Amino acid sequence: MTTLGALTLSDHLILDGLENHAGVVVSQRRTLGGVSRLHVDPAPGGRTLTLTGDNHFSLSQVQAVQAVAGTGLPLQLVHHRGTFTVIVSDIEVDQSIRYADPDGNTWYSGTITLIEV
Repeated sequence: MTTLGALTLSDHLILDGLENHAGVVVSQRRTLGGVSRLHVDPAPGGRTLTLTGDNHFSLSQVQAVQAVAGTGLPLQLVHHRGTFTVIVSDIEVDQSIRYADPDGNTWYSGTITLIEV
């Protein structure tokens, strides 16, 4: 089961972005004696993740994600690839079949862009 905060999403969503992160933070400091020291620590977050799906977003799910997009509220994303604390950066969806007046049975395809915190 895939969840974003209290919102249950489809298990068929693809989570991308886990492989595109350096994973470490490097800093260099000089001691009083002039020796250079490198400090390497794990990166605390900041990578961009995306949830992508074709015909896997309902109208109510799209509206719920749009309500929190850009607010900066941290949410817990639970996906079969892991559990992450994220904020919703953007959502780009389009109706799978165009209806003039979409209702609760209308399905959407698109991408939710998340930033790990």
